[in-house]
Amino acid sequence: MEIEIKNGHKTYLVEVRQKKMKSMTLRYREGKYRLSAPMQLSVSDIQTWLKSLDETVWQRLKRNVKVKQGRDFVYIFGQRYDICHRPLGIKKVSLKKEQLYIYATLPEQCLEDYLRETLTSYIFERLQYFYRQGYCQILPEFKLAKLKSCYGECFYKKKLLKFSSFLIHEPQQVIDSIIIHELAHLLYPNHSKDFYTWVYAHDDLYQTSMQYLKKGGAGDDSVNE
Repeated sequence: MEIEIKNGHKTYLVEVRQKKMKSMTLRYREGKYRLSAPMQLSVSDIQTWLKSLDETVWQRLKRNVKVKQGRDFVYIFGQRYDICHRPLGIKKVSLKKEQLYIYATLPEQCLEDYLRETLTSYIFERLQYFYRQGYCQILPEFKLAKLKSCYGECFYKKKLLKFSSFLIHEPQQVIDSIIIHELAHLLYPNHSKDFYTWVYAHDDLYQTSMQYLKKGGAGDDSVNE
């Protein structure tokens, strides 16, 4: 659903997606204003909130927007690296201070493979660590997918976890919080009080991580209700 919002002499087109959440979040992504809103809100409620925003807010979102990856840079574990391409015909990526060197002839595919392998290795090691710490009774299988609407999913009957491949851009502590969140779903398949009690008991920085992601993580700024 798209909504037109008139603010003074300007008109803003907002793409609205309603989902299970408690408050509204407005972001500017991929050239569009995008609003996530609770399912129970009416179109009128949404329009009222959007119209209450000052014009400086709309401009700030568009001006300050960040992206996690571009042609010349990429965020890895929350740190920005400038991409340097050295076409030597070998499939190799190396990090040196704040530079990421790609030596393959096709740098885009090489970088994508490197990011997936790096995130896969990190999640595998952290799952093993949490298993040894007694966070879970079995070591679950996991997969990476290009999830855009969430950072992780738990298929508790299959004992399978799925994580967004975009997590590679976020700090390791934030990734740990997502892993712990999904491990909790192996015990509690919903977001009950017991679920959050378990999560908070196993992750002291959970709320900090969630606030970080709510503000866009290593990417976009956002405005919240």
